[in-house]
This record gives sequence, structure tokens and C-alpha cells, in this order.
Amino acid sequence: MVLAVVLGGEIAVPWPGGTDWVATLLGAPDRVQLGGTGPQAAWALAVLGAPGVVPLADRSAEQLAVLHPDVTLCTAAGTAPAGRLTGADAPTGGAPKQPHAVLEFAAGTPAPGLPGGLPRSSRIILRFMDDGIERDEWFAARSGELARTAAAGLLSGMNGLPEDGTGPADRAWLTGVARTWRDAGLPLIHLELAEFTSVRALRAGCDEYAPLADSVGMSLSELAVLAGPSARTTPVAAAADFATAYHLDRVCVHADGWVLAVHRCDPTEQRTALMTGSLLAAARAAGGAPAADPEPPPAAGYTEDRPADGPVGEGLRADCVPARSRPGDRRAHHPGR
Repeated sequence: MVLAVVLGGEIAVPWPGGTDWVATLLGAPDRVQLGGTGPQAAWALAVLGAPGVVPLADRSAEQLAVLHPDVTLCTAAGTAPAGRLTGADAPTGGAPKQPHAVLEFAAGTPAPGLPGGLPRSSRIILRFMDDGIERDEWFAARSGELARTAAAGLLSGMNGLPEDGTGPADRAWLTGVARTWRDAGLPLIHLELAEFTSVRALRAGCDEYAPLADSVGMSLSELAVLAGPSARTTPVAAAADFATAYHLDRVCVHADGWVLAVHRCDPTEQRTALMTGSLLAAARAAGGAPAADPEPPPAAGYTEDRPADGPVGEGLRADCVPARSRPGDRRAHHPGR
């Protein structure tokens, strides 16, 4: 018997043999790619020619092979592109991780009860263990130096920490890095939420890490978990309440057909950022990987049924743009590292 926790597009099963079982059931994967919000962001930036540095304790040959060669890692002597490193260039404590499996389905894929098939592209992550955080001590040692010239920092992956509050060394490491960024004058720290194993863990993650950030991102389903089901019909009010509660400059919410920012920033800058993010996400969904010259997929749709722009009080403003709804991306089954 296995105990599975199903949250949206993720199924978490503590099962060491899970990846091999999926491969036996479905056959060899179509491709092996990078997993994790932070590494995914660094991959997209590298494809666009923008520099990004990520912490990575696991530098096994399998893990390094799926990194974009221009993603930067810290070393004992400084920093270097991942493409120039080997497993010998690793901080202490890193151990190879078990791959997770990801099932991807294109819009229109036949499904029971849906005459037209899936209304949008979708994917299901099969996670067979908690990886924890990438506690890269070389990254921690250079965080202050790096933060002095960086434009932004991304915090993510906190759902890999134990829900019961254990793992104090990992938690202290993560908090220490974020505070080092702040002390070094990093202008923006963004916290991206993820699939926590319970509502309690999601709320605790917000309480623990949102105070370290200027900006928080989440899905509409995560906002509804935090603020209640009414957030689906009044997302602007729910996001504004979240921003006020944690003294944030911005809260980003992404739904199937739109992406929203409730913020205290320049509206033109925020709308440009939202549209750019939607374009990059649509191009990645269509091609299965970040694109250096992204174009909207031909099958993409743009909804007009989205939250309204404008002031919402407490110095906050809402800006919302349409996101892709039918990118028609490729079907795939692949493990992600």
C-alpha cells in the first residue's frame, strides 16, 4: 500500500522504486529535463542570454547533464558555467537525487467526460521523494558578493522541507541566505510558492518565508487555499489582503487564462513583466523547453474575461493580462532532475 497526496498537478508518493515503475509501465521517457522552479528560471534566463546563479549541492553527472551549460554555479574559487564543471567540482554534502516523472498532455488529448478532449495543455508531476533544498555551502558563502550586483533573487522549493518543522539546519541555511541578500542591498526578492503537502504546510511556509520577500507568486488554486474559495471569483481582493498581511510590494497570481499582479510598483513595468512571463511560458509549453526567440503558439487563445485593472486601496493597484489557454504543446513522459 502507498500513501499518495494529490495536489492539483502533482502526486506525491514516498516510493524509492516509483521512477522505475513508471518507466516499466509507460516505457522509456521521451526526454530527461531539469526540474525545480529556481533551476527552471535559470534555464530560461540562460537561453535568453541573461546570467543566473543557482545553488546546487547534487553535481552528479546525471544532474549536470540536464543543466543549460551557461547556468552559473559557485565553486570553491568563485563561479563557473555548469558546462565546464564535473562531479568533482561539488560542495560537501551533496547526494544524487532520484528523478521524478512528469506526464505531459497537449490540449485536445482525449479524456473521459470531455467531448473535445483536454481544454488546455496539462502536466502531472509524479514525485517519489522529498529532495529537500539545495544546501550549497559555496553558494551561501558567495551570496553577499553575488547579491551586490544582481537584479533579483528567487526563493523557491520550500515545499521540500519537512512539514513538521524539522530540518532546522536547512531552514536556518535558507533564512540566512535570504537575509544576506537583503543586507547586501538586493533590490528584489521574490518568493514563489509551490505544491505543499497540506494546507497547514502552505500557510506555515507563507508565515515563515513571505516576510523575507518583497514579492510572492502563486497559482489561483493556491490563493484559494489560503484565502478561501471566494478567491476564485474575487482574486484581486484576496491578493490585496495577502499583500497587506505580509507587507509585500507585489503579489502575482497565475490562472489558466490570465496572470495578475497586485502591486505598489509602476503599472507599465508590471504589465510588461506579466506579458513577457506569459509569452515565455507559452513558448516553453509549445516547444517543451525555453525558447531564445519566443513567439505566441498559433493555437493560443487570449481571454477577455479576467480581473479588472485599477487601484484597490492601501496603496495597491491591480494589473492583469491574458495568458495562453491552448498552447498545444507536445505530449511527453519524462523524468526531471
